[in-house]
Amino acid sequence: MDIGCHVNQTLLVISDPTIRTALSLYIANMDIRFLSTRDWRGFMADIPTFDANITLGALQIGVLVSYVLFGIMTMQAYIYYSRFPEDNRKLKSMVAFVWVCELAQAICIGHTLYMNTIIYYGHPEDLLLPPTPSFDISIFFSGAIAACVQGFFSFRIYMLSNRVLVPCITVGLAFLRFLADAVLFIGSLFDTSVADGDRKWTWLMITAWTLSAANDVAITTSLVYLLHRARGQVFSKTTVMIDKVIAWTIETGMITSIFSVVTMACFLKMKTNFIWIALFAISSRLFSNSLVASLNSRTALRAVGNEVTHSFNPTTTPVINVSGMNPGSLEMGKMNAL
Repeated sequence: MDIGCHVNQTLLVISDPTIRTALSLYIANMDIRFLSTRDWRGFMADIPTFDANITLGALQIGVLVSYVLFGIMTMQAYIYYSRFPEDNRKLKSMVAFVWVCELAQAICIGHTLYMNTIIYYGHPEDLLLPPTPSFDISIFFSGAIAACVQGFFSFRIYMLSNRVLVPCITVGLAFLRFLADAVLFIGSLFDTSVADGDRKWTWLMITAWTLSAANDVAITTSLVYLLHRARGQVFSKTTVMIDKVIAWTIETGMITSIFSVVTMACFLKMKTNFIWIALFAISSRLFSNSLVASLNSRTALRAVGNEVTHSFNPTTTPVINVSGMNPGSLEMGKMNAL
């Protein structure tokens, strides 16, 4: 008898949905067509058990953490609009766009959690069905958020350097990552099972995460280099402000990069659980929070700048134009750029 028939008959006679799900999950990650009858018996003896902690539990924790970060981002956005009403309309529109995308993504992952924990309750084998359309849509919004934020910091590189080569490269990487997420969104709508999606789209998911991590490193490295170069062109006390910007740039840039790598590693090593999905639900929040945090940090930078200004004699302190920026915009790319 064909080994595929063994599989189908086995799944049909197993009444316990937990065991049936464990068997299906195990099958989804191996090619059973080449198993002999003896191998099949050994395979059946080695079936893992379904663990809700690393599937539904991980998903629930990831969504909850994501909602907390969305709340922080919302508060940061409110502070931004309150403190910087004079900002350019394009910049304020970009913040609003990112917030709307975050809200839509939060709704999508919330619906995914509801489907998996409520609608599919008592039938964990349904987790092997294609992901809910809401999860597919969340991929699109996540890509849009990351591309928008990376584009914003790419423009900061241009403002600091007055050159277009590096910004064009980072914008191109951001666009490619968004394009990969858009293809994943559309393609996933036509998947017939988790195994089908894994077989078709693993390479593209790895590509998207790799592009995102590489772009974050490129943006962070470029900003730190430009800021450090500008550091040598100002008064010693002014370097305190630049040092703060450098520290914030490294922190925000490396967090998103490392998070992309960790998410990809969890996906490659633990496809049968939802830990990587939990990390994915959180990832876009890191991008949006880094954006509004960098904008709101101007308040602290201005305070430092005022202290530095008062420490000098205003009649003898010259105004320094760093890297072609307008005098007074010494926050090194963290001030108004649009």
